[in-house]
Amino acid sequence: MKKRDVCLVILSFLIVFFVCTSSSFAVDREDVSALGCSDGIVNIGDSKSDVLKKCGEPTRKEGFQEYLWIYDFGSSKFVYYLTFTGERLERIQTGGYGD
Repeated sequence: MKKRDVCLVILSFLIVFFVCTSSSFAVDREDVSALGCSDGIVNIGDSKSDVLKKCGEPTRKEGFQEYLWIYDFGSSKFVYYLTFTGERLERIQTGGYGD
């Protein structure tokens, strides 16, 4: 097998691996206008510090400068995906049930 073919196989594997393991790759997400947490309701436009005060630390942060925060509240509740632009919350989405 030529060196070029080996590189193509490795590259293809890496692409498939990252697409399949990325939690930001979700097919069934729906936009919602707010998220109720234990210490208040989070709305579009809230700051990162407001979200932290109301919901605590997210389960996971992803992306460049952690623009996507993921809250997994357990198997009986939906997972929430919060997208930030700079310091402000731009989008709230729900996914499937958590772990």
